Amino acid sequence: MLLCNRMITKYLISFTRNLDERYSKIKDVASTRSVVSLGISCFKIINHKGAFRTSSKQRDRNERHDIIMRSIRDMLDPIDSDALDCDDGFDQNEYHVQAEVFDFLTLNQTNYVTDLDAEQFLRRNGFDFEKLKHRGIPYRPGNQQEPNDYDNPSIRSLICLIVSVKPRIIVHNGLLDLAFLYQNFYSELPKNFQMFMADLNALFSKGIYDTKLIGTFFAQKTYLEYLYHSSLRRNLRLDFDHKRNLIIEFNEKYETSNDDIKIYDLGSKIMKYKLKNQKICENYQNFGSCELRDSCQCSHNIDIILDEELSSKNDRVSQELKFQLKMKKFENVEADKSKSTDQFLNPNQKIGSHHAGNDAFMTGYYFIYSIIRNQKQWKDYKEFLKFISMEKFRNKIFIGGCSGSALVMKSAFTRTSMQHQEHINKIFKTDWIKNLDRSDLKKD
Repeated sequence: MLLCNRMITKYLISFTRNLDERYSKIKDVASTRSVVSLGISCFKIINHKGAFRTSSKQRDRNERHDIIMRSIRDMLDPIDSDALDCDDGFDQNEYHVQAEVFDFLTLNQTNYVTDLDAEQFLRRNGFDFEKLKHRGIPYRPGNQQEPNDYDNPSIRSLICLIVSVKPRIIVHNGLLDLAFLYQNFYSELPKNFQMFMADLNALFSKGIYDTKLIGTFFAQKTYLEYLYHSSLRRNLRLDFDHKRNLIIEFNEKYETSNDDIKIYDLGSKIMKYKLKNQKICENYQNFGSCELRDSCQCSHNIDIILDEELSSKNDRVSQELKFQLKMKKFENVEADKSKSTDQFLNPNQKIGSHHAGNDAFMTGYYFIYSIIRNQKQWKDYKEFLKFISMEKFRNKIFIGGCSGSALVMKSAFTRTSMQHQEHINKIFKTDWIKNLDRSDLKKD
């Protein structure tokens, strides 16, 4: 037992040292580089539709009703069976959630280091540096904020608003993102990793969830593009099978004619053809990245990767799903006749990938889908919002290269940083924060 304790202690010391070393490097990078785009996606339960409007007792009655209806359907001819689908109470399996997606161009007003590889990567994925120069929201990182940053519209005041309403924060492989967010739009990063975790815990007291970590428990691969598109396909199958499924609704009040409103196709598609002898890049298939990038002769297209997985299963269920995906004919693809057919057939094309707002949306989608799939039951939408099935992931951040995750918590031996204490006091003394209407928040 003594030897075991010594081994554990030695491992923990090594683990902590590795985290401190990694944090030191992250701090250096976040302090010398800049954020050019900030993606935020907000999700809201629609509690007057589908499953969220019904009680657990009502859902039990609906489930019994569904069993009866399925039994009747099995005894009918296909045509008669189809007639039943229009009114068989299946909407209690639909979980309606409204999403709003934002992408902010942010322009650092101080000197910073430019990474050529990162810039080329952004350009390849459609990032407009001219637009950033002319329309980016100016900001000063760390403690260099303008005197009225908390009172005037700015990225810093937006972060203050988010902190004040105390939402749950969902990230994907979020350690670096949280460090950049803190350094660029809140305050100078704390001196050590433990203090940084304590500050994050104080800032986001409702909890931080990392979908990279969640994916290690529920998915074959954990890169965001795979998690999103595979869950999108599974959700479609659940819809066809009249099981619990997620329905995302977007706010229609925004005018699509506005130049600032961009429409991206993030739907899943069965590819209509695959190039002869086209191979899938194993590195991209397994990890979502490839050092060869565009020069790679193998496919990086996530739909081709998923099609291949579907075909390799060679079972009835996978073939049914493939057929259903083909029959679905996603409207946002089919309706856009101005685009050439070849654009949808390019095996290396990725639509809307590596866009900060889209990444934020895909992260949130996978998180909510995971709850719906893995949480056994809840009596109403308020209980759903407790995220019971995700409790074991609360305040844990994925740490690549280490056998574990980092806990976002304040220990008995660590205090929050002085910078955080000063900034948080400023936030809650700001007039518009104090006068914020919180009536909607109290409903949850």
